[in-house]
Amino acid sequence: MRFPRPRKAKAPPTPSIGSLVRAPLIALVVLLILLAANIATAYLNLGGGQIYLNIAFALVSVGLIGTVFMELRKENALNRLCAAAGFAWLAIFLLLTFGDYLSRTIMPF
Repeated sequence: MRFPRPRKAKAPPTPSIGSLVRAPLIALVVLLILLAANIATAYLNLGGGQIYLNIAFALVSVGLIGTVFMELRKENALNRLCAAAGFAWLAIFLLLTFGDYLSRTIMPF
């Protein structure tokens, strides 16, 4: 009886240095643009919409950092779930903190 010869697995092609640097470099440029936009909103009178715009900038930054630098898009489901749970707990803590802050009465000094 003849056994088939095991086939050699092909090694994946090695990525070039340009493809390794491109995504983090683009993410860095976008993060710097978001930082400049965040600083620019400090000098604009946008009324009540300013905080929503800054929170949107922060959410985009967090998403960009999570996908590019933490490489969550390449991770398994458990790591993604743990990262999402961390952000969910952060949202709960912020909600409780701001709820406490808004429910207090202002005491005159």
